[in-house]
Amino acid sequence: MNRTPAWARKSRVVLLTIVSAGIVFASTTQTWLHVDLPEQAVPTEDLAIPGSDAATAVTALALVALAGAIASTIAGRVLRTVIGVIIFAAAGGIIASALAVTVNPASAAESEIAEAIGIIGSSARTTVTVFPAIGVAGGGLLAFSAVVVLAAGRYWTSSKRFETSTTGTTGKADGAGGPDTGDGSATEPEPDVDEIESWDQLSRGSDPTG
Repeated sequence: MNRTPAWARKSRVVLLTIVSAGIVFASTTQTWLHVDLPEQAVPTEDLAIPGSDAATAVTALALVALAGAIASTIAGRVLRTVIGVIIFAAAGGIIASALAVTVNPASAAESEIAEAIGIIGSSARTTVTVFPAIGVAGGGLLAFSAVVVLAAGRYWTSSKRFETSTTGTTGKADGAGGPDTGDGSATEPEPDVDEIESWDQLSRGSDPTG
């Protein structure tokens, strides 16, 4: 029996994946972009855009990775491999989306700015907070955990549903017809002695109830 190495234990690997996806998801609840809006006829407050609005794909991909981590605990070997690939792909999408916000924050904030002041391509100044970088770091950790899932999965045993034993049921069914004759068949139960005597009396013309 092969012992599972400490690094490949299912509980540790799944926890690492869940924590990685949680870091990414938590970062999207924080402000990714600060926008200083230009002065308008009607004063408008500056914008604080969370990651869930600046990069909506990051939130969705983090949830996909989280669901995959949970599913990997009960999946078979083949399905677990597929899940590991999906988590790795989700991590790549998270990193790409978070980096896009970091590299071009004005484009990421454009729709929010247009909704706030009704002008597209305004001279608003957009600055990036530290949370997109945290999203990138979380995505990198998630990619690493996906690789660990693929590597450690061969040590895991698949979860099986409880199966009801049919031994007792079969035994009852075999014995229901009567005693076993030894050749695998059951004999019909013998009629009661009183019934035989009653038939004999009827055949002689006597009333057995009298």
